[in-house]
Order: sequence, then C-alpha cells, then structure tokens
Amino acid sequence: MDKRQNKTSRRACAFCRKRKLRCDRANPCGSCQKFGFECQYICVPDGRVSKSVSKSSRVNQLENRLYNVEQLLQSTSQDSGQIMNLSPNESLYRQIDDLAALSSSTIRSLEQAFFDFVHPVISLIHRGSYMESKATTPCYLTHAIWALGALNSEVHTGWSEQLYYSSRQKLEEAELKDRRFDRVTLAQAQAVILISYYELHQGFFHRSWISIAKAVRLVQVMKLHRLDGISQFRHSLESISTPKVITEAETKRRAFWHTFLLDRYCFVSTGSPTLIQEKDIYTYLPASDDAFAKSFEERYVVLQDALTTTTINQPLCSFAALVILLCQSISKLRSLDQYEMHIDATESLHNDLHSKSDLLQTALGTVYRVPKNLGIETSLLDPSLAYLHTATSTSTITLHIAARALAQDNVPLPESWPPDNKQCLEAATNITNVLEITNSWDLRSYHFLTLYSIYSAVAAFANSWLVNPQPSYKRSLRFLLNKLESFKPRIRLAHILLQDIDTEFPELQHRLRAQGESANSQSALCLDWEAQVVTHEHNKAFDFSDAQEHDPFLGDTNNWCLDEDHLYLNVFT
Repeated sequence: MDKRQNKTSRRACAFCRKRKLRCDRANPCGSCQKFGFECQYICVPDGRVSKSVSKSSRVNQLENRLYNVEQLLQSTSQDSGQIMNLSPNESLYRQIDDLAALSSSTIRSLEQAFFDFVHPVISLIHRGSYMESKATTPCYLTHAIWALGALNSEVHTGWSEQLYYSSRQKLEEAELKDRRFDRVTLAQAQAVILISYYELHQGFFHRSWISIAKAVRLVQVMKLHRLDGISQFRHSLESISTPKVITEAETKRRAFWHTFLLDRYCFVSTGSPTLIQEKDIYTYLPASDDAFAKSFEERYVVLQDALTTTTINQPLCSFAALVILLCQSISKLRSLDQYEMHIDATESLHNDLHSKSDLLQTALGTVYRVPKNLGIETSLLDPSLAYLHTATSTSTITLHIAARALAQDNVPLPESWPPDNKQCLEAATNITNVLEITNSWDLRSYHFLTLYSIYSAVAAFANSWLVNPQPSYKRSLRFLLNKLESFKPRIRLAHILLQDIDTEFPELQHRLRAQGESANSQSALCLDWEAQVVTHEHNKAFDFSDAQEHDPFLGDTNNWCLDEDHLYLNVFT
C-alpha cells in the first residue's frame, strides 16, 4: 500500500480538525453525527489532505442549523399554552424520557405507597413475585404500578400523570410489535386493569370505559374466563397452559375477576351492555388475600354454585363476596333496564300493570346484606371489608332508585304502596355508620370507589330531608358532605361528585347554611346516632347479615316502599 495513501486514511475529517476533536475516521464520523454536520474528508489529487477547508460550506451548515433551531423554538412557543395545560398527550410524551431521573429511593417510595394503600383494596399484583422478578417486569406494568402509587404518595404525586402516560405509550408499543394472539401476556392485562382503575380514580370516564373493554378482550383472548375449565373446553387458539404454581393461577384468576368487576361498574355507571356473560365463566372465585399472599390453596368455589346454592362449605372472602354482590344486583338492574315501558297491543292494560307491579315489588323488596362471616362484629375491619359493606348498601340504594324511576311512568300504581323510602334511608345509615367508625383512617386507605357510596347516601338523605327536614338527616348530610369534601385534594372524582350533588340538589347547601350550620363544619364529625329517627335494629352492632335462608346476599322483605319524589342520579343511570 502506498504510504502516502496510508497517511491520508488516518487523517481526521474537516469538522474534527477544525474543532480539535478526536475523529474515529468513519464516514460519517461520530462527532459529525452528534452535532449534525456534514462529514467531509478533503484530499488533493495526489492523495494529500488539503490544508484549506471551505469556509463557505461551514457557514452554510451553521446557517441551516440555526434555521432549524429557530423553527423549533417557534413551534414550541406556539404550543406553550397546551403544554402548560397538559391536555395534549404530546406534551407529556415529551417528558417521558425524564422518567430516567427517578431515583431508586423514589421508586421504592412509589412501590411502598402502592402496596400500602392500593393493594389492600385492589389486590391484583402478588407482592413477593413482583419483588423477585422486578428486573424483568415490563416497564408498562411497573409504570402503571408507580402511577397508582404516586396518587397515594405524600411527596411524589407530581409523577402520577407522567407515569400514567408512559405506561399507556409503552403498552401500545409492545402491542404493535406482536401480531399473534398467543403473545398476549398476563402483564399486559394487569397493566390495562391498573390503567382503568387510574382513569376511574381521576375521573377520565370515557378513557376508562375504553380501557375496560380492552381489558375484557385481553383476558378473553387469554381464556382467563375459563381458566379452571380448560381441560374440558380446550380450544386450538388457547394461549395459556394449565397453571402449575398456585400463585400464578390465583394471579390469573384475580386479573379476570378485577376485569369482571370493572365491566359491571361500567354497566352501573353508563348502562352499556356487559361484555362478560356469567354463563361463560369457568374460573374459580378468588381466594382470600391471606391465601394469595402466602401462596397456599383453599377450597375453591364456582360462581354458579355460589349463585344457586343455598349453603356454601367454604366461607367467602371479601373479594369473592363483592363479585357475587355485583352479580345479584346487576341481574335485577338489568331486568329493570330491559323492561318495556310501552304496552303491547295484544296485552291488556291490567296485565301490563300487574307485570309492572310484580317487577317493582321484587326490586323494592330487595335488601342486600353482607354474609355473616364478613360482618363487622366477627371480623377485623380492613379497607377491603369496609368497601364491601359500603358497596352492599350502595347496591340497595341504586336498585331502589332505579325502581322508583321506573315507577314514575304515567301508568297508575296501587295506592297501597307507601310513599316513603325507608329502605334507602337504612342503607344510607349503614354507609354513614361504616364511615363514622373508620373516620380516623388515613384517607388513602379507602377504596376510591367508596366515594360513590358517599354520593348515594347523600342522595338518599337529601331526597328525604328536603321534603321532611328531620335533624338526624341534617347531621348525616353534614358528615357525609364533609367526608366527601376531604377527598377533594387527592381524588379528582370527589370534585365531579360534589358538582353532581350541587346540580341535583341546588338548594341543599343553601338550606343547610340557612339553618346556621355549614355542611363543611368540622363539628359535623360528632354524631348523635341515638337521636336519629331512622334506625335499624342491627346498626349499633354493625350486623348487616340478617339475610333470608335462600340467598346469602338477598333479604326480601314485605316492607318495601315507593318514594313520590323521583331522584335522577347521573352516576347510576
């Protein structure tokens, strides 16, 4: 090889020579790629490197680069208002790279907040398995966990929305890479479930409904709805194998049942059809939280047996009881929703009135109660159990409100129906009792959907107090409104529900203040339950389990009632 050519090959490019940088002699070199300059190796015909580099070419490059910077600054200034509002997704996607700045101590704090406050009421992730495999856990799942943890953190709340958007973006990128059904992973389903809960928590209702539908399809693609009947109903497209580890099997069950609950929540809030049919489920009900945490087996219960059998050998945990509660309440709400209001031409008016009366009598005669083994007097009250008790009473109020709405038709109803709403008031009193006994809890310990229970209790009391201003109703209203107000700094959903209360009952706050007592007064925390007119014989002992023998959740009573004043709840209809 010619020595002169060998010397030339070791020479730096024009840019590196000018800036005194170490050139890797690639074409283009690393420095030119980094700074965006055109890489040039200028040689004379005899092979020697030219001493002079064209200054005009460097000036042109600098001018082009300056023009690009000016265009970038101009576009950034135009979008500055959108970035401040954080409304466009792009403004947050630009910040996703900043997540690398999360320190290990911040990550530990976010995970601790998740398992301290979210996990007790949304038991989806097995803590031991997550900690062991954290290094291999997909980033979209870890970011979803951290986002919910940030919502319940004292110092890292500002990271929540950024982590939420990052989780959605990473999940979408992972989905676009795979095109086969058998590559859907449990981590993807768990991430979508946590994203759905986050969106409900923040009041992003339309996003949450779409995310819930996506979660339903993911668990159905994985056949999690027939996890324990897989040997009997094997399909060629099945993408999961028979679980060999108890923890893995229970984690999959809980992923499905959380999706089931979200699907039912969507029906209650929007009236949209449910996507999961109970007849298609061949998955055991979730085991207790203790069995899930310690990875030991319990006697499993099938949903159909729990719905049709009068006695169950295995006591239900709060998670399983919540599933059955929603199955029972949604079934009755669906029957009211599907009732044809018009009279068929072939039917007589008498037959239509008779069928409508039977339907309303069944609905208004239904009271939901907690199973005896989960009563407050026999169990240590924890956040999951407290949510079950409030949700049970909320189901009673929701069903009665829907029945009274149906009864507002122009068709005349029997005069023997009492005009009061005693059942709703008793259910609202039960909700108030549970909230009063847990009033010293950290607000982060509550399931965020407890706010719907507070909202329904306020509606029940307000509907009666505005007509019949009993002092006991007023005290309960003050306490409930104060409780709901206390959630505002942390949960956006509280703002929405308080606005709905002001819309539905515009005179409520004014009349409370007109009597010299503000609904936001701290003294509302001291309640005199003995002075209340509406009482329940089991309220003081908190025994809500006085149910009929045929069903652990339903108590059909003869004291059903119909309120003359129609209350329309945006949340439930």
